[in-house]
Amino acid sequence: MNVSTRATITVRATPEAVFDLVNDPERTPDVFVAHGPIVGVTGAQVVSAGPLAEGKVRHITTADGATLTETMLTFDRACAVRYRLEGLARPFSFLVRHGDASWRFTPEEGSTRVEWTYTFELTTPLAWPLAALIVGTVFRGWMNSCLHRVNEILNDSE
Repeated sequence: MNVSTRATITVRATPEAVFDLVNDPERTPDVFVAHGPIVGVTGAQVVSAGPLAEGKVRHITTADGATLTETMLTFDRACAVRYRLEGLARPFSFLVRHGDASWRFTPEEGSTRVEWTYTFELTTPLAWPLAALIVGTVFRGWMNSCLHRVNEILNDSE
């Protein structure tokens, strides 16, 4: 059983600029900031040599000292990114096994519509009520704050 949430924003920037920002390991801490009980990201590192690409793995470190693993399932510049997020910390890991994220970047008259979806696989169907509440409110709030950071960063750099 799964629980999903989605956040969207339209950013006054090209799909390439938005894609590059959200996938730049150097800028990860600027984009994926703390929000409510969700801690911010402090770093991202591609595990093997070379740039981030489909099939690559990167480690994400968070402000609480955790290390998460993202495995890139799709990496199509300026179009789409999909990855599986594993290594979630307690107590969230009691509710979900892993999360699958999907990003879509759609051009819209001088802007880019960004759609970010997360689908979490539950550890048990009994976790659904609490997981749905957390994912639909707290986690979605964090996603929205990250997308607003993308917009701020790209529109402050003009």
